[in-house]
Amino acid sequence: MATFRRGYTNGYLKPSKDDEMFAKLSSGVKGDNIDEIEEQIKEITQEFSKYRRKSIKLSIDLKIGEQAVLTLIDGNNTVVVKSEEACETSIKNPVSDEIIKEQLSKLGNTIYELQELSIEKDEGVFIRKSTLNQLRRDATEILYDKCSNYYERKEIKYFSQDDIFSLNEKEDISPKVSLKINKIDELKYLDKVKVQRLYIPYTLNMENVKNINVDEKYLWIPNIVSKANYEVLKENLEEYEDLFDGVYVNNVGTFHFFKDTKLKIHCGPYFNIINSFSAELLKEKGADSFTFSIETNIRDMESIVKHNSLKAEIVAHEYAQLMVMKNCPMSLIKNCKNLQDCEKCTYNKGYSLKDRKGINFNIERDNKLTHIYNSVPLTIIGKAHDFVKTNIKYFFIDSKYLNDVEEVIDTLYCEINGFRTDNILEEKNYTRGLYLKNIL
Repeated sequence: MATFRRGYTNGYLKPSKDDEMFAKLSSGVKGDNIDEIEEQIKEITQEFSKYRRKSIKLSIDLKIGEQAVLTLIDGNNTVVVKSEEACETSIKNPVSDEIIKEQLSKLGNTIYELQELSIEKDEGVFIRKSTLNQLRRDATEILYDKCSNYYERKEIKYFSQDDIFSLNEKEDISPKVSLKINKIDELKYLDKVKVQRLYIPYTLNMENVKNINVDEKYLWIPNIVSKANYEVLKENLEEYEDLFDGVYVNNVGTFHFFKDTKLKIHCGPYFNIINSFSAELLKEKGADSFTFSIETNIRDMESIVKHNSLKAEIVAHEYAQLMVMKNCPMSLIKNCKNLQDCEKCTYNKGYSLKDRKGINFNIERDNKLTHIYNSVPLTIIGKAHDFVKTNIKYFFIDSKYLNDVEEVIDTLYCEINGFRTDNILEEKNYTRGLYLKNIL
C-alpha cells in the first residue's frame, strides 16, 4: 500500500471523526486565492479561451497585378489561399504593415492565435481590408476542416447487410441433438439415433473414449485455460487428432492452438456470436461451426444463419455458467492457505451460494477456479420448434446438474422433429434467458 500514500485520500476506507465527508475549501494559500482560481477556471472553460487556442504562422505575398497569396502553417498542416482579385497600386493610400497585421490577427471567433506574421509586398501595393479578412477566414476554415478530418476518412456510400453477406441458400437441414457429458458414466445416456454430436471434456480418461460410437466426437475445452493446461493439450495432441473429429473451443488462444491441426474447430458461446460480422470473421479464420451467445435472441439467430454458411448451434438446455473467480468461498471455512489441494478438497463440489432472496446458486471448484452456475436451467424446451424454423443444426444439452438427462434428450429430440411431448419443465423453475426477448 506504500505506493498509494503520496497525497491520495483514504475516502471512506478510513472513517473520519465526523463519520461524514463534505466538500470544503482547501486549507493554506490555495484558499486565500479562491476568487482568482474561479476566474481562471472560467477563462479556461470558455469556448474561445486563450488557453485553448492553437498557435499558427501566417505569411502573405502582395504583388501588383497578381492575386494576393496567404500561407498558413500550424506545424502539421500548410494551407495556401489566393484572393479573387489582383492587387492594385496606390500612390496616396498603399496598404501598410499595420493594417495587414490588424486584419489578419482578428482570430477571436476561432481556435487559433497568431504567433508569427511574415509580409512580402511591392512598394505602393494596395489591397482592400475586406479582401484580407476573406483570405484569413478562408485559410482558417480550410485548416479547421483538415484538422477535424485527421484520419482522412472517406465517405462511404449506403450499403445493406445483403451487400456484405450474400444470402446463404441452405437447404432445410435436419436438426440434431448435441450433448456434453461431464463424467464417463454419463455415456450411458448416449443414443446414436438421438445424439449426433458428443462433447467430451479433455480432463476425462481418453481410454474410455476410443470405443464410443457416435457420428461426431468433439473434444471440449473450457473458456479459461492455464499454461499448465496447454502443456497437457500439447502432450496429447496426436491422440486427440486420432480420437476426435473436432474440438470445441471457448477462447481465441485455444482457437489459435488448434488452428493448424486436423481437427475441425467449433467456437463455443464464450465467443459471444450475436451478429453476422462476428460469424463471418470466424469463418474467415477457419471455424467450421459455432454456438450462439446465450444473449442472442431468435430474430438475430435467424438473420445470422441466413447470411452465413457456418453450422449453427444453440444452447437448448443447461445450467448456464454465470461467473468464474479465482477466490474459493470455502477457503474461509477450511482456512486454506494455498491452491494446491483443490482437486482433493471435499468442498470442491456439491455446495451452493445463497443470495439475499434465498436462491441457491451451484458452485464448483475446478482447475483452481470457482465456477458459479445459474439456479435454474436455460431451456428452449416447449419452444424448440420456433428455433428449428431458423435452420439451426445443433441443439446443445449440458448434463451438468441435470437429474433427468435421458428425459431431456428424449423430449428435445421429439420437439425438434415435430412430435408433441409432455411438459417436463417445473413451473417457475427454468428461464428462457434473452432468446425470446422483445419478440411478440
